[in-house]
Amino acid sequence: MATNPYFKSYDSITEQKLIDNLTIETIKATGRDILYIPRDYLVIDKLFGEDPESKFTEGYPLEAYLVNVDRFDGNRDVIMKFGVQITDRASILISKTRFEEEVKLKRTEILKPRTGDLIYLPLSKSLFEINYVEDEFPFYQLGGLTTYALTLELFTYSGEVINTGITDVDEVQLARNVKTTYAFINVNPISGTKLLDGEQVYQVLGVTGGSLQNATTTATLLNFIQGSTQNAIHLIEISGGFSFATNQTIRGTDSGAEYYFKGSTAISDTTISKDPFTSTPQSDNDLTQTKGIKIFDFTDIDPFSEGNY
Repeated sequence: MATNPYFKSYDSITEQKLIDNLTIETIKATGRDILYIPRDYLVIDKLFGEDPESKFTEGYPLEAYLVNVDRFDGNRDVIMKFGVQITDRASILISKTRFEEEVKLKRTEILKPRTGDLIYLPLSKSLFEINYVEDEFPFYQLGGLTTYALTLELFTYSGEVINTGITDVDEVQLARNVKTTYAFINVNPISGTKLLDGEQVYQVLGVTGGSLQNATTTATLLNFIQGSTQNAIHLIEISGGFSFATNQTIRGTDSGAEYYFKGSTAISDTTISKDPFTSTPQSDNDLTQTKGIKIFDFTDIDPFSEGNY
């Protein structure tokens, strides 16, 4: 049976334009300002479909309707092995016409929102990554499509270059960079095994084997780099002034390892990229083991393990 021809208006360009204008006006009136940040790919891995060297250098202002009214979706904050994982998700609607005006006309290769691009939401000062783009919602009002429905997930930073010139956005990377003092120490310690990433280190000027209570200088060891002829260390949060002379030492509070410095100078204010977790003592396996030895006896034999049958 044929549908009633008198109620069809799908071919009315005027009415479709009206719906489009009303959609834009509604989003502008009830929505939120956002920034659309395209991902620029440098070296795409065709097997996995990703680019570990991608970067974000531009942001385009748009308005979006936030579908979430009570809270963000997702599993909220979850305590994981290496700390608290935030799993916020969100759904937004943006106008197709406004996207073409603000993004497509300036970046002609971006025909529509892309998975992997970012959305900055000033409301919560959060960066979200686009996981899915639905371009048929609402479903053909008067025969036309006026919006994109984007499914977003809180962005997990993994070393991408973020340099948009927008301070609130670029802070994601700036917070992962740290200025350090870079110094060389001997390859073999005079006591202990090796220094541990994240532990507190100190120096008692002119003394070896000195205690922390008598320290003339303290710092945090951000990174220990082991070499064949010498080791290198990155120091942050230095209190006082280390002497890097070859007759002076540096000692770890948890590892107990102590080294002579290799030279009399160090390179200050070296900026390196810091992983969100590896610089913290709580997540370092070596330091966790060192702390655990003081509490548990790991030499006990499990009578139920395979090796004891």
